[in-house]
Amino acid sequence: MLAEHGYPPLPEFEEPPMSPRSRPELARRFPLILTCAKSLRFCESQHRIDTPHGSVRARGRLNAGLDPGVVSGQHGWWQACAELGLPGYPPYGPGSANLNLVLRQAPSDPIGESSPLRSSMCEIAPLPQDESTSA
Repeated sequence: MLAEHGYPPLPEFEEPPMSPRSRPELARRFPLILTCAKSLRFCESQHRIDTPHGSVRARGRLNAGLDPGVVSGQHGWWQACAELGLPGYPPYGPGSANLNLVLRQAPSDPIGESSPLRSSMCEIAPLPQDESTSA
């Protein structure tokens, strides 16, 4: 069916339009690839995730199972949990931990039109000292 519509009949790899390889001018500032996942575990030290589209605040930890050039952002960080006494973060603006703020719907896949949620460019940085002591 794909071939009938002018597409390759079998899947082929195509470098995402927003990646360190396809956008070397951005790779100097955003050398890592951001993917996203839902996780039930929280992590140790706090960091910010910056992308060409903005910044969010999140906790980070090393994971030997991930490629060193990949960062996996987690869904739902801005939400409070009253049962555990954990505060929430603003869903928008400074200090937000909402991963959706730094992900974009485009450029989407030309065949399935899915969002590039697993191939954004990013960088991580420690919180400034004055913010890390109050978090």
